Amino acid sequence: MGDSPSSALASRLERAGLEVIVIVLGILLALAADAWWDERVRQDREFGLLLALQEEFEANAAELEETGRAHMQLLDNALLLLEQGRAGAMPGEGVSTSVAGLLSEYRTDLNNGVLNGFLATADPELLRNDEIRSALAAWPAVIDQLWQEEMRARRLVDEEIAPFLTEHGDMAATFRIVDGFTSAGRDRLVPLRIAADSANRNAAILDDRRFLNLVAWKVRAEREALFKHEQVSAAHDALLSLLKAEIARRR
Repeated sequence: MGDSPSSALASRLERAGLEVIVIVLGILLALAADAWWDERVRQDREFGLLLALQEEFEANAAELEETGRAHMQLLDNALLLLEQGRAGAMPGEGVSTSVAGLLSEYRTDLNNGVLNGFLATADPELLRNDEIRSALAAWPAVIDQLWQEEMRARRLVDEEIAPFLTEHGDMAATFRIVDGFTSAGRDRLVPLRIAADSANRNAAILDDRRFLNLVAWKVRAEREALFKHEQVSAAHDALLSLLKAEIARRR
């Protein structure tokens, strides 16, 4: 005796329900697999970005160290001139080198290509570490403050010191060609000692109150640039430490 119509209908409904459950479970598993894969890809991208940023900041550490020494040398040179001028010292031919050193200037040139690319085009949420993300977002403004101080020092040279030395000092150098100084046997230019009259003229401007005021401004400009440089270096080292710690945690 066959099943009743109601029993057959219940069986068909049961099978249909099971098929729906299987389909739903398949969809959920596929979605979960896609989500897992997407997260894995995101984590790989994030780790690659962290490595690239670490490499970039490590390379910039050498530039910061070099420009820090350069600013210190400029400050020491200006302080020496100021001390000699106030003491009425006549340092001889070396004064021309010190006076010419006032024309030197430096701009910290950091490579921020990876960081700038991330900030400009990448998903800001790619980096899940809030502390690192905030520090990276603030880094361009930190660097800009140093560049502003360096630009002030540059304007002082271009607009005040260089015109004064052109009018009152003697920056002329004498050159001659000397044979056999290169492995290829080619000639090259080598500087000779600056003539005594040139040194005397440059030594004389140490008595000029206007010149000493410019040197004092140079001291102030280099001190401010060096102070800002030290702040940037500290922020750089802190950010690099964060990157290294995050990379070590993920390995």
